[in-house]
Amino acid sequence: MKKIKYGIIGAGTMAREHILNISLIDNAEVVALADPHEDSLNQCKEILKTKVFCFKNHLEMIEKNIVDVYLISSPNFTHLEILKDVIKTKKHILVENLQKVILQYFGLRWSIDICRQFQSLLMKFIITKLVI
Repeated sequence: MKKIKYGIIGAGTMAREHILNISLIDNAEVVALADPHEDSLNQCKEILKTKVFCFKNHLEMIEKNIVDVYLISSPNFTHLEILKDVIKTKKHILVENLQKVILQYFGLRWSIDICRQFQSLLMKFIITKLVI
C-alpha cells in the first residue's frame, strides 16, 4: 500500500505533536514542513529523524506538489489565508480549530460562500484537537 505523505504547515509545538501522532499511523509519513522560523523547522526535523523537505512558507510547499495531505498547524490567525491557498490544490486538508477560525474571522456567510465556490470538490474538513 502506498504511504500517505503529509506536509505540515507551521512547525511549532502542535506540529511536533502531530509528527508524533502521524508516526503511529501505518503507511503515513511526514515528508514536508513549512515555517519561516529555522529553529522550529530544526526541532521538528530532530523528531522526524528522516530527510524532509523544508520550506519558508506554504506556497513553496504547494508549488513543489509532493504531499497528499496538508496539515495546517500554524497560529490560528493564519489558518484562513493558508486554507484559501491549500484548498485550491484539491488535496486532503487537516486544519486545527477550523470552526473557531471561520466564525471568528469571517462568520457563517464566508463558510457558505467558500463551499459554493468549491462545490465541485468533495471537501472534508477534519477538525483536530489534541487533548493532552
